[in-house]
Amino acid sequence: MNFNGLDWNNNGIFTAGNSLVNFSGALLQNLGGSNVTTFHELKINKSAAAQTVTMLRNVVVDDTLSLTQGQLLMNLNSITINNGAAVTTGGLLTPVGPITRTNGFIISENANALVNWNNIDATQGYRVVPFGSEAIAAPVYVPFSFQLKGGDIGDVSISTYKAPANLPLPPGVTHLNSTTAVVNNAAATVDRFWMLSKSGPNPL
Repeated sequence: MNFNGLDWNNNGIFTAGNSLVNFSGALLQNLGGSNVTTFHELKINKSAAAQTVTMLRNVVVDDTLSLTQGQLLMNLNSITINNGAAVTTGGLLTPVGPITRTNGFIISENANALVNWNNIDATQGYRVVPFGSEAIAAPVYVPFSFQLKGGDIGDVSISTYKAPANLPLPPGVTHLNSTTAVVNNAAATVDRFWMLSKSGPNPL
């Protein structure tokens, strides 16, 4: 199912089956409607890397999210990947798996814009979330990767945002003091935060 320059508005019931929905073309596109959509496969394949698909609702993907080209702007919404039993192959720059990337980006840029990778549980292996730095013509690729070597981590949630001068601080963080003195250490800290949580009993 190809949406070339068209918006997605799910105001009823969408049954994905084994379908693939492809967002393509040069026009700005929105992914919304009154209901959350669960896709089997969702593909972002814009005509250029600077072009965008903006989420107006949360999105669920049961099998594969493919980022061929363009930017998927989360816009304070969440993406849930249910295919946790599968792992990533292909390396950091062009991962292949439940989230596959050629030249695309997920733009989170808010602590609440979470990528929820569900059902990982005790399935060992390598996984990559291909974030981009921000919604600009040429985002910097800032992927988050992790490798589970043992234990049960359940579901994993990740978000990231750029923080000039390290502000605003993430939820629950009160300072960036040095470990050796009560002095603000923001000048020696990367201006980007990563929020990471998991539902399982074992550490990541």
